[in-house]
Amino acid sequence: MTNTTHQTGLTRLFARLQTKATATVTYNRRGGSSVAVEAVPGSAEHQGSDEFGFPLLTDSRSFVCEYADISGVLTGSGEPERGDTITHDGVTYEVLPQGSGKTVWDWSGPGRVLIRIYTDKGAVV
Repeated sequence: MTNTTHQTGLTRLFARLQTKATATVTYNRRGGSSVAVEAVPGSAEHQGSDEFGFPLLTDSRSFVCEYADISGVLTGSGEPERGDTITHDGVTYEVLPQGSGKTVWDWSGPGRVLIRIYTDKGAVV
């Protein structure tokens, strides 16, 4: 299959997902700009410890959306950045990497159409 075929298939699949699993979220660029987009939310809880060894449970979410939908507010680097936020169902999540040395986003699938953005609601003891 060609890359164009992959992009077309991915676009169709995301269009089907949008009718079943998406939510309207607001992507807020640190410093001001924001945009409402349709995104597929995912969640995970991560256990770890703070610098003193106390256990932490972190409520992390990722959001998959079309890059074109948020590109207009991605001033500067053209990429999601640490410190940006996503608001979903009245809860604000900070854009953060999911571990040391990792990025705050990845392409999701072939064709660089969809983007997965990693966020964190905060640490809960």
